[in-house]
Amino acid sequence: MTLFRYAIVRVNRHWQIVSDRKRIGLFLTAYQAAKTAAGLAREAQQSGHEVEIAVQQAGGELVKVALPVPARARTTGRGSARLGRAPPPACDRYYADAD
Repeated sequence: MTLFRYAIVRVNRHWQIVSDRKRIGLFLTAYQAAKTAAGLAREAQQSGHEVEIAVQQAGGELVKVALPVPARARTTGRGSARLGRAPPPACDRYYADAD
């Protein structure tokens, strides 16, 4: 199983997703970049890979964020699979300083 790492970093006035292999997009806000990174993470998880996402803080440090649970692993209280999309990473608390 391959580990995919994504970092959401500030590039001048924009935000960009940086992975081990490439740079992805330019976004106006960190939240927009996080939504896209969550989609990439979801695809990787569904393919059986591990994923880490980090968001760059105002001081430049990268902070890992919680990832959504893959759709196939989520269940309702009765044990049946819950369909739908997983939410973006839980990094809203980091955006106040980031944007």
